[in-house]
Amino acid sequence: FQVLWGILLFWINWIPLPGQQVQPPSATMDMIRDTWQCFIGNVPHAGDESCAASGGPAFTWFIVYLCFNLTFNICLLWLTKRMSAMWAQIATTLCLDLTNIFSQFKFIVGSSAQAMTLCQWLATVLASLALWTYNLEPEVSPGRSGDDDDASGQEPVHQFGG
Repeated sequence: FQVLWGILLFWINWIPLPGQQVQPPSATMDMIRDTWQCFIGNVPHAGDESCAASGGPAFTWFIVYLCFNLTFNICLLWLTKRMSAMWAQIATTLCLDLTNIFSQFKFIVGSSAQAMTLCQWLATVLASLALWTYNLEPEVSPGRSGDDDDASGQEPVHQFGG
């Protein structure tokens, strides 16, 4: 899907922007070839060594990204199917809370680490309290009370908390 949009919107590269060199449509194939060469770690133009920077080519990091992204999406799908979409949202919010807290430590994120402001701490605590409050009551399906024995043959809803 993203490749299709990339192809359909490639013409945006031909729009003149302030402070940038204008690329004519005739240079399209050269731009695509240069991009691919840079992506695999080669230097398409002498003097532009950013494509061969330390840490490996962009292709390597793209594969690492795909592995993490695929793992995350599979886990989120499992959580949604196993429990509910609400619990997937709760897990996502908890991940955000942990990201907020862990992003303060230089040994985790390097030199970009910054202490959280009071507003950020309050937002993190508020999100965590909201999740805890939601978890105080058992989760039930719509149209059912959580205490009745249902003879409809449906499996009971998982109850968490409370």
